[in-house]
Amino acid sequence: MKEIPLLKPSDIEVRVQSKVFKNRAGEPAARFLLYKSARTDMRILDEVFGPMNWKRSQEVINGALYCTISVYDPEKKEWVSKQDVGVPSKQDPQKGAASDAFKRAGTNWGIGRELYDAPDIIIDLNMNELYNGNIRTGVRFIVSDVEYDREAHEFKRLILVDKQGQVRFMQGKRGTTPQKRATQNNPVKNDSQQFSEKDKLSVQLGDRLAQDGVDLNEYSKKCFGVSFSEMNEKQIRSSLERYDAGLAYYRSKAAV
Repeated sequence: MKEIPLLKPSDIEVRVQSKVFKNRAGEPAARFLLYKSARTDMRILDEVFGPMNWKRSQEVINGALYCTISVYDPEKKEWVSKQDVGVPSKQDPQKGAASDAFKRAGTNWGIGRELYDAPDIIIDLNMNELYNGNIRTGVRFIVSDVEYDREAHEFKRLILVDKQGQVRFMQGKRGTTPQKRATQNNPVKNDSQQFSEKDKLSVQLGDRLAQDGVDLNEYSKKCFGVSFSEMNEKQIRSSLERYDAGLAYYRSKAAV
């Protein structure tokens, strides 16, 4: 069978894992983790095996939801299956369990398995990123560069940036660098890799849609007929400039 590729930076998402705490310098910080979305699993399965050569099924075993991903092996001329169980989410237990089971089954196939070897990610936070002691809604960090060694089972390079493209965590060939705290007088510059304009706009649109409870991929499909990854910079910019009109159009299409 074909080899599952490693995740690209755009495949990896970042979310907060811990509550805000004080670092050794007495400044606010939080621990973050890396994860993948179900869309990433679907895309990689399509690209590696072909859309018609894999399938998924779900079943309840002892009250828990399991997902099975089966891939057709042309050499053996049979379906090969791998299964795992999902954990319900707080927001939508049933949907969360289904998505989690699918992603876990995908990990069994090797999709994003390297994320288990991710380093401990602690990022110092700016005061304007906090509200009542918690991280503000809309504060996001993005993977801008990643390099993983399959044989050593370790990350050789990992860079996380904020919306402005400033490096906030770096582990790499220059050695592990503690995250730097950006301030107005001392901004942290990303001298390793620039964050593209499309990426910045994508984050802004994603944040606004999330605040309105709208899934980014559903929005792009309803409004433009493509997945979000297929939207171009012009479409994303237009969605931001005419946000209210676009949101109203999406909701009218979703209601049909």
